[in-house]
Amino acid sequence: RKIIWKYILKLPENKKEFDIYSTKDLHPAVIKYKKKYSLKVYRVLRSMEKIMSMLCYWSPVFENIDYLPNMVFPFAKIYENDTFTCFEVLLTVIINYCQKWWEFYPNPPIECLDMLESLLNYHDKELYHHFVKYEITSQYYGWELINNFFSDILSKDEWLCLWDNIFTSCDTSFLYYFIIAYLKYFKKSILKITDVDDFVFFVHKENPCQFFKIIKLTYSIKKCTPSDLKFKKLLKPYYSLDSNSSYPIFNEYPKYIINYQSKLKEKIRVEEEDYLKKKKIAEEMKKLSDELKKDYKQMKSNKWKMSDIVSKWWESMIGLNDELDKEEKIKNMKDVVTERNKFFESSAQTQEQYINLLSKAIGNNQRKYDENVLAENFDKEFDKVQKEWMSRKEELNQLKKEELEMDTKRIENLIGNLDNVGLNNKKNEVSLSYVYIYIYLLYYSFFFFFFFFCNILMNYLIYLIYSLNSITKKKHLFFFFFFSNPYILN
Repeated sequence: RKIIWKYILKLPENKKEFDIYSTKDLHPAVIKYKKKYSLKVYRVLRSMEKIMSMLCYWSPVFENIDYLPNMVFPFAKIYENDTFTCFEVLLTVIINYCQKWWEFYPNPPIECLDMLESLLNYHDKELYHHFVKYEITSQYYGWELINNFFSDILSKDEWLCLWDNIFTSCDTSFLYYFIIAYLKYFKKSILKITDVDDFVFFVHKENPCQFFKIIKLTYSIKKCTPSDLKFKKLLKPYYSLDSNSSYPIFNEYPKYIINYQSKLKEKIRVEEEDYLKKKKIAEEMKKLSDELKKDYKQMKSNKWKMSDIVSKWWESMIGLNDELDKEEKIKNMKDVVTERNKFFESSAQTQEQYINLLSKAIGNNQRKYDENVLAENFDKEFDKVQKEWMSRKEELNQLKKEELEMDTKRIENLIGNLDNVGLNNKKNEVSLSYVYIYIYLLYYSFFFFFFFFCNILMNYLIYLIYSLNSITKKKHLFFFFFFSNPYILN
């Protein structure tokens, strides 16, 4: 069937012209169709996207047609692995069988539907008057059927059979004769319908029928239609695409309306993209703010925990406990200094982390400003975060200053109580420098005794080696250890 259609329609097979459209990016108007019509077969979906995008590039009118997927789908289903042939078939169908469809866009084709009403009035007056009585216009019984190429009311085999007859007849008005035949076939059921919504439901569902009878009735209606009611004056005869030139220009539509709609939709699309970008930025700012608040709570808890540890050690030092000897008090003092240093180091690291986070936020937002995508609410949010964390920095510096002042007072209190703990027996006033001198003497005394012990040990080793040398007569061992010993050389 696909090969037969190809030769009946005399497709141009213009590969160069096809490549011009196929190499372009996916048209922005096709994205909305992808969201609305989801297909399980991925190949068919990709084929439909590509063909609809090419049709939008071919003629702007297809950017605004909501029923475009319904027109493309049955052909894309058949030619799912041959986009090239499918596109040329659709061009041939649109140019020949969709004449006058969009001359009154966004309204339906008024001239074609007016001819359809006259045709129905001639072939079945009872059905025509029934439609007039219940205000069922040709827009419902004509346009609703034809704008999806009858894919809603026919099964796959019936649809293929219909287009076999359409292509072989080469009559551009065959679709309208088929509408009259379809309505006459279901005349009894239609005459029972008195509501417009019920009729719309009827023309959008597949109704069981003997399809060959409808086709036979179509040819009968076409044959007995008088010449003044035929579409010869309204529609051009069938013609195939030229293989030696580019694809024909399709501009049978009100250009001012299409151009206005295209500009309006493009403006809406750009505004929607800006909105999504701003929404994403706002979410990132909220996430950053939450992270900073979480870090601040953690820092605050660690700060108080460290302060409690330092206070506990100071209380143990200044607590006038006579049971502790001097060495234990000195050891406790060293532990206090170590814990205090750890606290300040932790505070400094935390401060540095917050400054880095703030710098990162400032850098990110500077980049956003350069791209001109920030809104006023984002500026306010960023200033709020910046002020908040600059205040955190000031609080941290103030905390450090208070801790230094507290340490100074504690040292003064310690010096004032040294007489009571036994560190000074001569005067009531004592300098803190003597305490540090004591610590330094203790430190260097340890190293002096350590090196002295090492010297004695090495001399004993040399003695043993010399004794071994007197037995083995290996004098080079003795000289090696002798001259490699820095203590002997000293």
